Amino acid sequence: MQGRADWLTAINGTACLVGLKTTRDVTPRVFANTASRLGYHLQWAWYADGYQRVQPDAQPATVEIVVEAEAPYAVTVYVVPDHVIDQGRSEYQRLLEQLAACEARNHWPGPSEMPIVFELPAWAYDGEGDDGASALDWEGA
Repeated sequence: MQGRADWLTAINGTACLVGLKTTRDVTPRVFANTASRLGYHLQWAWYADGYQRVQPDAQPATVEIVVEAEAPYAVTVYVVPDHVIDQGRSEYQRLLEQLAACEARNHWPGPSEMPIVFELPAWAYDGEGDDGASALDWEGA
């Protein structure tokens, strides 16, 4: 088990794993979607579990400092609750089991075991992109 937290500190005597992320939008709804899609909750659980391996009697708090990547660089600090850590733990453990099964069978399935007939997205069939220009219209470029 390996990991490298951005910062380890103590807040009111409690160990705290602190992460730093940049994102397009720090608002709760948008960042929650981004964090879920990118698996940040798995990372948070992994770090918390790694810390507990070193310090078995301590359960660290997890805090993520999130900064927007463009001006005005809004900042939000998120305290990650236990139920989010538990969800991340459940998911990373399931993925580790899947990895072990793939290694044992030397079988690495992808999204489909059979060839898939390729289809363009529906918007591509009218020959026009979002701006009204043909996707292959090079004039004026």
